Amino acid sequence: MIINKQKDLKNKDQKGAVLLIAVTVASLVLSIGLGILNITTKEVILSAYNRESNKAFYASNAGIECALFWDISYAKSEPAWTESPFATSTNPVLTKSEIANSLFCNGQILNPHSNFGAIGIEKGVITATTTFKFSTWSTAYGEPFSIDNPCVEVTLLKSKETVTGFPQPIIRTRISAIGYNTCNETKKRRVSRGIKVMY
Repeated sequence: MIINKQKDLKNKDQKGAVLLIAVTVASLVLSIGLGILNITTKEVILSAYNRESNKAFYASNAGIECALFWDISYAKSEPAWTESPFATSTNPVLTKSEIANSLFCNGQILNPHSNFGAIGIEKGVITATTTFKFSTWSTAYGEPFSIDNPCVEVTLLKSKETVTGFPQPIIRTRISAIGYNTCNETKKRRVSRGIKVMY
């Protein structure tokens, strides 16, 4: 009788140890699983930000290319560097409405959305600034043209510099383009990237 009681106590101790090991292993596996889930969730968020960041960067690149194209190739006669459709400290070649209606980027007129505001031209004594925006998305990508598409804000600054030995002043140009993954300012996770070119 005493021997049977000792065997029963031994079996109960072994059952408790097996339960303790099972709970420990389950907790360990659960902790590892939650850690992997946490890492996966962060990677998905980072890849989404990377995609949106790429949209913003390519939008800013499109803005630089558009401004360079019109600034350099618009000249009607040689040398091509002396004439531009954008404002200089003297009179601009084109007015705001002419810029809006005759210049286009990505197959679109400049400032196509109502919330973009008007094309800006500010002139000083030796500097002039032209600002415009456009959407860098096209229906060729399969999405309709909307305010949620990527866009770019371009600022083109021209300054006149007098250099001794040169008969005419030198025109310096600085183009800044800030691209956004969406034109909609109310969207969460709106990302911007910028590029600047000087010549």
